[in-house]
Amino acid sequence: MARLNLILIALMFFLSVKSQENTFNCYTLIAGKDATADGAVIVAHNEDDFGEQIVNFYKVPARPAGTEFTTNAGETITIENESVPYLWLEMPGMNFSDCFLNESGVVVVSNQCSSKEENP
Repeated sequence: MARLNLILIALMFFLSVKSQENTFNCYTLIAGKDATADGAVIVAHNEDDFGEQIVNFYKVPARPAGTEFTTNAGETITIENESVPYLWLEMPGMNFSDCFLNESGVVVVSNQCSSKEENP
C-alpha cells in the first residue's frame, strides 16, 4: 500500500509540474482492484479549467424504458431499457467538463476532448 501511495504522489507531482505548460490539463488517476488494500477501485479526477467555476451536483433518477431524449443536434433517442440513477457534476458554460457516476459504479470523466478532425 505504501508503494502505491508513493507512486500516486509521484504521478500527481509530475502532472502538476507538467500542467504549468498548458492551462487545460485535466487528468484522471485510477487505482484498480489489485492495487488497493481492500480491492476497491478508486477514481480521482482533476478538472483543470480556466477562471472561477460554479459546480452543480444533481441526482438524476432512473428513467423508464421508452423515455425519449433530444440531442443537441436535434436527433431523438429512445432508451430501450430502464436506466439507472446517476450523479451528475455539471460545470455550467464549460463544454466537456461534466462528470457522471451511476449506482453500478460506472464513471465518466473528460480529459480534454481534442479532436483529430480539422473542422470538428
